[in-house]
Amino acid sequence: LSRILPGYEIRPSGSKYGMGDKIVARREIRGADTVFGLLDGDFRGWELPQIIPQQWNIGDKNMHVGWQWERKEIENYLIDPNVVEKVLPEMPEGYPQLLEQAATAIEIYQASRVALTFVRPKKLSPLNNSFGKKRGGEHPLPEPSESTLEACLISSKEIVERWTIDNSPSESRLEEVFRQQLPECQSGGSRRSEYLTGFAGKDLLWAMDTDLRQLGFPSAKVFLEKILVGIEQSADQVWKWLPEWEELRRLVDSA
Repeated sequence: LSRILPGYEIRPSGSKYGMGDKIVARREIRGADTVFGLLDGDFRGWELPQIIPQQWNIGDKNMHVGWQWERKEIENYLIDPNVVEKVLPEMPEGYPQLLEQAATAIEIYQASRVALTFVRPKKLSPLNNSFGKKRGGEHPLPEPSESTLEACLISSKEIVERWTIDNSPSESRLEEVFRQQLPECQSGGSRRSEYLTGFAGKDLLWAMDTDLRQLGFPSAKVFLEKILVGIEQSADQVWKWLPEWEELRRLVDSA
């Protein structure tokens, strides 16, 4: 972010929950609307990408407090072939195909995550929207042991069963939403076609782990770290690498 928005003070804020209140409080302390936030895109109702950050407003007065990435999360940008090409010119030409294969491998799992996101009640303890065994300390999200339709549906139902909050979604509602999302996330679906926006970047990265190791990277984590170091050390105007980065800089400059 410091390379996309040079000249601005960048501070991590922890969880997105409550970030809006933190921004309002900082503005009151400073006496000026000079503090803004930037949220991950998350899983939301699907629309074709507009290549611009979404404005983030809160409260009854619709106060503008920042922006939300259009893509699911920051990793979606870091594994973009246009970014990888800039920082790893030695990367084989087949890298875009590795991304495509990763998207195919996780498409049913992504439908599960979208469905779990859509059925969880708002303003209550969040329903977990991922499942599987732990990937290790460097990977915050678990890895599903299977990504078949049946396995994803079973694991999703198990999460709902364990969730004991009042008014929790029913298994039948979960399955209904899950099956609604499947065509969108599978081959030919619009979310699948725009997987660098609609799928989770962390999951895509992990799905490439074996292939990246075969290309000489110790792990997907090391690959991602090389991208970050490359961005940090680049002499380019990094915000010009992707249209949405350039638009974010323009929006912040004009705020």
